[in-house]
Amino acid sequence: YNLKNLDEIFPDKTLTTTEFMARQIHRDLVELLLKECVEIGDSSGSSGSNDQACSSDSKLEGKILVKLWESHKAWASYEAAIE
Repeated sequence: YNLKNLDEIFPDKTLTTTEFMARQIHRDLVELLLKECVEIGDSSGSSGSNDQACSSDSKLEGKILVKLWESHKAWASYEAAIE
């Protein structure tokens, strides 16, 4: 989203507030983590620290907190579990 016109990315008259963007970035991160976890779990013969955390026997758990600053006084955050 860096240096992009958010009205072009979200054209359906969405108010791209800082709160909205924090939630959207959270969703993007969760989607990426779950995708990477599936890819790591599906790969055979690879050995790495992420294999154990993302094996087919375990579920990725935890929370992600996204905090965005507009200025030193204005900020928004969004925190939710990885689901």
